[in-house]
Amino acid sequence: MGLLSIMIANRQYQVLNLPGRPKALLDKTLARIFQVPTKRINEAVKRNPEKFPPDFYFDLTLEEIKILQKENCCDLEWKGGHLPKVFTLFGCNMLATLLISPVATDRCLQIVRSVT
Repeated sequence: MGLLSIMIANRQYQVLNLPGRPKALLDKTLARIFQVPTKRINEAVKRNPEKFPPDFYFDLTLEEIKILQKENCCDLEWKGGHLPKVFTLFGCNMLATLLISPVATDRCLQIVRSVT
């Protein structure tokens, strides 16, 4: 797994680059970028499942969590319970439209520009 990161608002954020998966950001990371609680990110997905097809987000598998914890390459602090969600570029964009805030819109544009 290669280490990737993006710079948003003068802060570095880890991009997950798991084998066989698209590049993606942890729900926790997106919450920091969009300046909302992680709970808001997960509520958006739960309330709008039709807007989050499989190419927009996915849950990490237990194996992927083990890989990330072993490599200690991101701020994954999973101790059991719900599997963390990760969002592709498409999912990041959809979240920004649902969160409806100037910060979310601005940060989404920065994410798109830095990943493409």
